[in-house]
Amino acid sequence: MRVAAWAAGAVLVLSLTRAALVNAQLGGGIGAVLDLETFVWTWQALSLSMAAAIGGALGVVIGWALRRPWIAGIGSICFAVSFALTGHSAALPTPGIAPWIVSLHVLIASFWFSAPLTLWPRGEMVDATLARRLERFSAIAVWAIPVLFLLGVWLVWILAGSVAAVFSTTYGQLLIAKFSIGLIALGLGAFNKLSLTKAIADGRAGGRSALKRTLLAELTIFVIALLLVGIATTVTGPAETF
Repeated sequence: MRVAAWAAGAVLVLSLTRAALVNAQLGGGIGAVLDLETFVWTWQALSLSMAAAIGGALGVVIGWALRRPWIAGIGSICFAVSFALTGHSAALPTPGIAPWIVSLHVLIASFWFSAPLTLWPRGEMVDATLARRLERFSAIAVWAIPVLFLLGVWLVWILAGSVAAVFSTTYGQLLIAKFSIGLIALGLGAFNKLSLTKAIADGRAGGRSALKRTLLAELTIFVIALLLVGIATTVTGPAETF
């Protein structure tokens, strides 16, 4: 919860930074960063997504401060919703449910990306507690991660515009690369569930160190996935296929 609160603080800073940069773009230069007249237009463009992101971040911080996980949970949902209010899916000629699918995709991915943190075998955590945590995580992941992949495939197809565009455009190829390394992470997760969870529950030597290695590998994969998404949504994009 403490780490989540720090991350939420980073969201607040980045949201304000994003608004300042958009203000500068609309105003024609860095001198317009604090131009209140320009900010009227900036706010019209970003108000919904910014409000959801900032409200979600505040919810996480308040949930941590008051020791109320359910408040932080609501904040997390609000943050995921912010992705439905901006971006390529919202800019589709007929967005339909695509923006909300993006929101659900982000929410599930965030749960998965938290694995290296929430499942890390810290020294003070006994094997029985760690095994229970692994089992609880797996109980959700076993249905949530397949949904994540199905939503991702559908979004790639919708955003690229066609199956051919998925394979022929830079945007589609980047997302295919992200999907491919996601399959590697899925394999590591399956290994954790089928092998390491039992090894740790039984107190076998080497179980905790093996879990650390697989979690570090997952963390590396998640960072690469985020970089690929960042490149796909900033350097390139689906607009070239419309």
